[in-house]
Amino acid sequence: MSTAVSASPDFATVAEKTLLQKLARLMSRGLSLWVEEGQLQLSGSRALVDEDLVESLRSHKQLVIEWLRAEGFENRYYPLSFGQRRLWYLHSLSADNRRALNVTFAFGIRGEFDVARAQLALEELLRRQSSLRTAYHLRLHEPMQTLVSEVTLPLVIRERGHLLRAAGDQLDTLRSDVNQIAIQQSAIEFDLENPPLIRANILRYAKDLHAVVISLHHIACDGWSLGVLFRDFIALYLRDSIVPPIDLPVLEKSYADFACDQLQRFSVAESQRQLDFWRESLAGVDHELKLRPDFPRPAEQSRRGAREIVHLDADLLEALRVLSRNHEATLFTTLLTCYGIMLHQQSGQRDFVVGTDVANRNSAADADLVGFFVNVVPVRAQFEGDPRFTELLALFKRRLMAQIPYQEFPLERVVDGLKIPRNSTQSPLVQALFVLQN
Repeated sequence: MSTAVSASPDFATVAEKTLLQKLARLMSRGLSLWVEEGQLQLSGSRALVDEDLVESLRSHKQLVIEWLRAEGFENRYYPLSFGQRRLWYLHSLSADNRRALNVTFAFGIRGEFDVARAQLALEELLRRQSSLRTAYHLRLHEPMQTLVSEVTLPLVIRERGHLLRAAGDQLDTLRSDVNQIAIQQSAIEFDLENPPLIRANILRYAKDLHAVVISLHHIACDGWSLGVLFRDFIALYLRDSIVPPIDLPVLEKSYADFACDQLQRFSVAESQRQLDFWRESLAGVDHELKLRPDFPRPAEQSRRGAREIVHLDADLLEALRVLSRNHEATLFTTLLTCYGIMLHQQSGQRDFVVGTDVANRNSAADADLVGFFVNVVPVRAQFEGDPRFTELLALFKRRLMAQIPYQEFPLERVVDGLKIPRNSTQSPLVQALFVLQN
């Protein structure tokens, strides 16, 4: 992080500038300093706040307050997590990226549905999950986040009954319409400086038939979060209509607290230790997966793609589970091995990287939060000699087990540590991803 401070006649002495630079470094690691009703506020772990720092703040209180005001710290700001920084950077690059970072999902509701109660539930959800009402600003030349207490939820109620009345196949018409609305919502950019980072559309097709389309920015959620959102919404919607009410777990911390904790865990020494592991694990690996495409790779990623759905029958799935149990492997490891073999056959490469997502929710308090926790972990696939399937399965199993203590280390730092050049044509190091969603 840059530790430059604002030029000001009040910050004239070397000692004062040194103090402000120290504060800037500590704030990049999770220390919170801000001005509230004219008073200097401080929050941070004992690893960041010692007696010398407290004494320096007492001695230079007015200086620090003026500096914080000059830098825009009228509210409490938190550093970004590793994952947030990655998405903030992608968001800042182009409009295509901003649209690609939208996450949209929909669900239908048959039966009685109270739209006014649904709106209240969504507003309560916004108050409960602070990541949805977080603003992102540049402070001290770095992106930082602040929680906004009062925001208005963008909710649009659309009357769509005329579509079904004129339709032959009502179910296909409904699905097509919901899909079209979802596509439209996915094309609308979010402004990270002005939350909320969620919007909702309620589509009314009949008195007893509705659909809800929700869009979020990826910086505020991941795949796990969508399940939390759905659970919270249903519980809040039904809260006053069933006995006993559904009790939602108390949130012990915010996502911003997770970001601070993550930065404090990764001290300089710990970061170097983890980077050394990845350098050793990936030494000499080919940084590019050389698949043979049907068309030339464009100069810049378009982010346009397609989906191919293939169903595995029950007998095959059971056979894969039996194979996994017989070799003391998980179904995930077995399928990852199969995926690696396919990439090997398609590319002809004997040493390459395949990525996989990890949930990265390492404490019980993380499980009920909406936020972007996920990290991409590189897994090395090696096909030396003519290995049998069981040998490859054992290799992937050993690799995955060895990487568990290091899977939170951000992929961007791995890429930087390996000195892999970046370009606009493809992602660095990981160009193929395998995820098993259960």
